[in-house]
Amino acid sequence: MSGSDSLGSGEVMAALPNFRFLFKCVCVAVLSAAQGWAPCFSQTVPPPSSWFPPIGNIIENNVPGLANPLSPFVFPPYFQGEAKARPAFSWVTEKTFRAPHLGISLDLDKDLGYDNDFIVIELMVRAQAANLSLRAHYDAYASFLSTDRNSHLDWPPFRVGADWDFLNRNSLRFGANVDVTWDQPKFGVQLPLVGTQYIKWNRPITAGIHAAFNPPGRGGLSFSFDTRARWPVIDKTRVTEFEIAGGVRTPETVLGSTAVRAGWRYTIIDLRTNDPFEMDLTWSGVFGELVYFY
Repeated sequence: MSGSDSLGSGEVMAALPNFRFLFKCVCVAVLSAAQGWAPCFSQTVPPPSSWFPPIGNIIENNVPGLANPLSPFVFPPYFQGEAKARPAFSWVTEKTFRAPHLGISLDLDKDLGYDNDFIVIELMVRAQAANLSLRAHYDAYASFLSTDRNSHLDWPPFRVGADWDFLNRNSLRFGANVDVTWDQPKFGVQLPLVGTQYIKWNRPITAGIHAAFNPPGRGGLSFSFDTRARWPVIDKTRVTEFEIAGGVRTPETVLGSTAVRAGWRYTIIDLRTNDPFEMDLTWSGVFGELVYFY
């Protein structure tokens, strides 16, 4: 073909934006029509089992309702994922252990040699379907929780949680959450007169709220924001925590996107038993985090 009968590469590239715009408009129209027609479709169109009786009957007999046009397998919910890694540096401002029935009050720093600051490496993964998210956390403490003076605080590293978003639109999430620590906090200490004591507290459970804003960013970096607060549900194992983080996020691709953020967190822990043995811990700190969104 001659040069006049074919499009040059420059003309092809110039036509691509218009084609992409038209393609997006068609996709939006088709998806909108599908959502609007779904109820009518389920009433007017027979189930797939009637279109392909050999296969359809097997599906209906083994998983009733699977072939229904309104099944989540036909109209699946919105899926989203997130993974996070952060190093956190914290300063301990309150660290007291008390045994009122024995007349004992110990400062974990002065009396037992615990550090005034500590570092923890935190990992988190979150999977979301529609408005429900499930989370898993792992915290690796690099210091503070042990001492050479016959004492050790064993804080469980695993925690699981669930989020329910009342609002999930235009990259904005806002909702309520619940967290459960996987195991019981434990504390071993050598006390005067009574010897070694090994104490267990109830498993911490909290409820709270969260908000996040992570716009996709087209053609460049965008803002990324996340905040979370939680309060105790169990009276004798009270964990109160607030954190806030902000940073920048890369544009979205088919492989997802990443964000780099910095933040601040404040934590209060009050532990009680019936004996009674009491421990009060308070710390605040800063962290940096690398977040992957999909």
